[in-house]
Amino acid sequence: MSCHRIGIGMNSVVEKSIEMFENIENLNKTASMAVSAFGIEGKAVFVQISENATYFICQNNKPIYTLRICRPNYHTFEELESEIQWLLNIDDVNICKPISENGEYVKKINDCYCTMYKYIDGIADVEIEGNENLYIEIGRIAGLLHKNTIEKPFNAIRPKWSMENLIGKNGLWGDWRKTTVLNNQQKDIVEKTCTKIYEKVANYKTDKYGLIHIDLRLTNIIVGKTTGVIDFDDCGYGYFMQDLASSVSFLENSPQLSTLIENWYKGYESVLPLDNKDKEMAKTFILARQIQLLAWVTSHSKSTYVQGIDKDFPIKCFINAEKYLKFGDF
Repeated sequence: MSCHRIGIGMNSVVEKSIEMFENIENLNKTASMAVSAFGIEGKAVFVQISENATYFICQNNKPIYTLRICRPNYHTFEELESEIQWLLNIDDVNICKPISENGEYVKKINDCYCTMYKYIDGIADVEIEGNENLYIEIGRIAGLLHKNTIEKPFNAIRPKWSMENLIGKNGLWGDWRKTTVLNNQQKDIVEKTCTKIYEKVANYKTDKYGLIHIDLRLTNIIVGKTTGVIDFDDCGYGYFMQDLASSVSFLENSPQLSTLIENWYKGYESVLPLDNKDKEMAKTFILARQIQLLAWVTSHSKSTYVQGIDKDFPIKCFINAEKYLKFGDF
């Protein structure tokens, strides 16, 4: 999702950098300079801006590369290097392979870190209705990514996606408690649910932990001749089952949720085993993710993307939290 990590006490220098970053003219200049810096040819075509700015580098009006211009103060150089290292380690999944220039994968241009990737051809964010079987492939991809982290471990400098960093008051994507949609009584129920989630995760004894994508939702799944995965921007350390949770982002209240989960299991278990205790954690991690998304929606309420999200999402999150608090499920 390339979601912004909310800074505490952001200083004026950082605020000014972010203001300059969000200026499209500055971004266009940076994109043009990045094309030259990476030693490639093509026209930089603006795609979108969220926490990062994305450009397609086109030749003859056809995308060949994808450029990511990172928001200032979002990732450190070492974090980006670790992301690149993981991508280079992956050879059995269709991913956005990074591009280097003289061995350099990360360039700093106009105070922004820039990274370049091979473009993956296909369709992103497909409608789930009629495409439920896609989750078999998403599960298989998750299994392959996790298998890679097991077989090719390295000391990656990446965020830890602990429950505190997901749903705590200082969560990396913001604090859901600041939502103006839920009333105090509803917030109290969600807070009690968070406590239950903390306890459940603390009692989850497993070695199924390591580098995870953390954002395998449909917007980052490219459907083409071979299903591809993009946007490793938020990859970090977490439980492998959290990649199931992220894959059903904004589908937590869908009547198809059970089918999507079962299909994900089917694909995942073709690569790596899951036991009952893993599957028993599914709804816990899915709800933790939904509450995390509530934090993100709250902290990004003015963004165009969030304004296009279901206005009832906070209420739907509350409904699931209330059910989980009572029954341990939803």
